[in-house]
Amino acid sequence: MMKLFIKTSLTLVIVIFSIGLVNAQNRKLDSLNILISKAVTDTSQINLSLIKLDIFSTINLDSAINLGLKVLEKSQSIKFYRGEVDVRIKLIYNYCYKGNFSAASEQLKFLGQVIKPTNDSSDYADFYSVNGLFNGMQSKYDSSIYYYKKSIRIYERIRNSKRLAQTYSNIAIGYQQQSNFPAALLYFQKAIDLYNRDKNKLEIAYAYLNLAGTYSNLGDFERSEITFLTTIELAKKNLLKNVELYAYTNLSSLYMDQQNWQKSYEFAIKAAELGNVMGDHGIQAASLSKASLSLSNLKEFDKAFDLSKQAIFLADSSEQPFIINQAYSSLGFALMMQKNFKAAIPYYEKGLNSLKDADLYIAEIGKIFKELSECYEKTGSHSKALEMFKQFSLIQDSVRSRDNIQKATELTMNYEFNKKQESEKAIQQAKDDVTYARQVGLIVGLVLSFIIILGAFIGYYNKRKANNLLQQQKEEIENTLVKLKNTQAQLIQSEKLASLGEMTAGIAHEIKNPLNFVNNFSEVSNELIDELKIELKKNNLDGVTQIVEELKQNLERINLHGKRADSIVKGMLLHSRGTS
Repeated sequence: MMKLFIKTSLTLVIVIFSIGLVNAQNRKLDSLNILISKAVTDTSQINLSLIKLDIFSTINLDSAINLGLKVLEKSQSIKFYRGEVDVRIKLIYNYCYKGNFSAASEQLKFLGQVIKPTNDSSDYADFYSVNGLFNGMQSKYDSSIYYYKKSIRIYERIRNSKRLAQTYSNIAIGYQQQSNFPAALLYFQKAIDLYNRDKNKLEIAYAYLNLAGTYSNLGDFERSEITFLTTIELAKKNLLKNVELYAYTNLSSLYMDQQNWQKSYEFAIKAAELGNVMGDHGIQAASLSKASLSLSNLKEFDKAFDLSKQAIFLADSSEQPFIINQAYSSLGFALMMQKNFKAAIPYYEKGLNSLKDADLYIAEIGKIFKELSECYEKTGSHSKALEMFKQFSLIQDSVRSRDNIQKATELTMNYEFNKKQESEKAIQQAKDDVTYARQVGLIVGLVLSFIIILGAFIGYYNKRKANNLLQQQKEEIENTLVKLKNTQAQLIQSEKLASLGEMTAGIAHEIKNPLNFVNNFSEVSNELIDELKIELKKNNLDGVTQIVEELKQNLERINLHGKRADSIVKGMLLHSRGTS
């Protein structure tokens, strides 16, 4: 009955959403269809069809792909270069979101053959950008960032602010998935600045979505929740179903981080239902996985198993490594929560195996390694448990290290912002003081003039007394000014010393990380030497070989982190020398 209920619920919501979408988009699509039918040239029809394709991309991926293939065929038949390039790029985007990477790869290959150099090189920038998306959707973030950087250099040179803002936002997601939050924050801010400058309301909705994710990574859950909910309102207002979808699934993750399992489940189901409507089976699978995890934490294991199996079926067809890992790991987690550790292991292994070529360094992956380590330990596979725990520790150290950099960046940004505000206040205060001094001076001058005039009648004695009073006031003002300058100099010196202290603490932390690794692996090596002696006494050559191999790996890691520490010190020395 539970399976039937879930399926019926999904179908019911699909009908409701579909009716809403048809009513909302009808007028816009009808207007386009009329314009397309009245277009007098083939190129005009193609350009209008590309606008229609963009609308379909936010409603249903299958419809967008079908229309794109028709537009591609027509563009090729009349040898319309611009139309062919634009539609291939849009097809690559839709195929990637659909999870059909083989079709996306084929379109990329043809795009590389068709593309021609232009005066502003914008086609090459678009080609690099779509390559960034293609790799990023497969969790190959090193390659994704590489291509996005190439496209950014061109977009910046030709000042294409619209594409530049989109690419800033996309590369920020890559950095975020590698836990490089300072770089992510920098590029998100750049994107938002451009969107606000151009007053692009639609793109601002995407920017809010990404900004909410950044707040979540910074641990500001309250602001993240508010921003996600604002994003949903903007998406509904502008009929951006894909933005609404991503906001739902990210809200589910946010509530999961807060261990609010019921809310996490509710928003995950909303995302799964809308993903099904749009034909985005990747997000649908990811959202079902999150719903399963929430149910497992609520001890509702039967429903969790059912959702995980649905997620696995969809994820396997999506070809997206991270989503495949989420689906299999959710089933592994459900089994582990029931203390069925042996049955959980294969699902965790399948999930992690899908990430073998991925460039992911996030806490979520580290958590899966830790859970798998616990399963191995409970089933007696202690060596595998240790290996998985080491992987968890490495990822945790990477995230923690980047988190420290993130905090330092936040402090620096806040410091610079506060200093800017203080500087502006000081400038304004100085202007006010000058104005006030002029007013006081004018009044004093009038008073003194009156005194001088009066003194002329009263006599020389009173005139001399007035002059002495004026001199005394002047000296007091000069003394006050000297005190203010001395106080200002002391404040500046204190701020410099405080900044130097923060920088020194940061450097010490960076050097401490590799040294901790050297010490830890040295201790483990000492323990292995003791085990080696025991195995030698037993004449157990297999055990000796295994221990020697582990010793070799530990020495390599000691050497690696020793070089890492040496690199940090050399960098500090090089920086301290200074250059012209």
